[in-house]
Amino acid sequence: MAIVRKWIYPGMKLTPEQIAEVRALDERPIVFDEECPERSYEELMELYEKSREWRAAREKKRQQMHRQPLSIMVSPAIIEAAKKYGEGALSRLLDLAIRDEALLKQCL
Repeated sequence: MAIVRKWIYPGMKLTPEQIAEVRALDERPIVFDEECPERSYEELMELYEKSREWRAAREKKRQQMHRQPLSIMVSPAIIEAAKKYGEGALSRLLDLAIRDEALLKQCL
């Protein structure tokens, strides 16, 4: 069986065919197997509690790895590039540049 993914965004107008497809999927029975067995309410609650712990641990790790803001002096050309390409592009460019040893030596 293939997995089909379709994205529906808030406020998105669905066609009558899409509405019929969603309703048909809603009426299909859930099929359990060895990879996805049927669970009791207690088992589901246990998984829910574990997932809260996993999310908290993942968030803690993300915060530890969170990039810190940095102030640097830049030329007017760099400011224009930031306006043109966005600050994210310059951040990614700096990430790449710091890993390029030859470029880094050229700048020192």
